[in-house]
Amino acid sequence: MKHLTKILAFLILLPLGFSSCTKDDDNKPATQTPAELVKGTWKSSSLKSEYYNSSGAKLYEETQNSNGLAIFKEKQLDLANANGAVFDTQDYTLETVSGKTTLYLSKNGGAKTGFDLTRLNKTNMTWSIEQTKNVNYEENGVTKTSQKNKQTYEFVKQ
Repeated sequence: MKHLTKILAFLILLPLGFSSCTKDDDNKPATQTPAELVKGTWKSSSLKSEYYNSSGAKLYEETQNSNGLAIFKEKQLDLANANGAVFDTQDYTLETVSGKTTLYLSKNGGAKTGFDLTRLNKTNMTWSIEQTKNVNYEENGVTKTSQKNKQTYEFVKQ
């Protein structure tokens, strides 16, 4: 009888042991590098432009919807329209310093332009760049000049 009681207790407790265990990997984020995450085709969803005066006050902001494609290959970025027709090709490199990743673009080995990768995961990517020179913009049909411009590009992985 003692033996049967132990077996029944074991059979009753066995499912509890399995149900309370989870895989260790379920809650861990993917350990892909930025170079691995960026590869593939990304659809541009928006471009936000912000314009500031010399004191840092925002003068104007506009957001444009877009549907172009950014196709990251090994060290090469193809920019394409929504139908996939490539209209520009650039070289790219990624550099991570102190947890901050920068995407550098250059054409034919020329000067590099750096974009801060402010978000990069399996489904979303955001780049931003700031220009601290006079930048013209149009507000209500009037051309104006700002002392600083910040552009933010949003992408969704295809």
